[in-house]
Amino acid sequence: MGYPRDEIVFGMGYISAQTGFNGDTLAYQVSIPVNPGNSGAPLLDMNGELIGIITGRQSTSEGIAFAVKSGHLKRLLEELPKEKFNRKDLRQKNQLLGLPRVEQARKLEEFVYMVKVYN
Repeated sequence: MGYPRDEIVFGMGYISAQTGFNGDTLAYQVSIPVNPGNSGAPLLDMNGELIGIITGRQSTSEGIAFAVKSGHLKRLLEELPKEKFNRKDLRQKNQLLGLPRVEQARKLEEFVYMVKVYN
């Protein structure tokens, strides 16, 4: 889910390796079409659980992309000093569980933003 165009685009795929580029254990390798504008997009499982964040793609191959694992991001957030970061409870109930994929995407759209960068 991201903005490689002027409207939100959804992609489906799968985790193709439990490690990222050059065996990076903090990331997954995913088989999802990724283009400029997809970086920072959520990677969700079929239950709507956030399992990663798209970070980029391999430019020399088609269909190979990478996502940082959400478990590592959660640990990072938990380690931030409480006085400098007002965080919400990260253990909230999944409100997307049991919803059809289209409805999951519709509920998440308001949390995905287009960021335009001009050179």
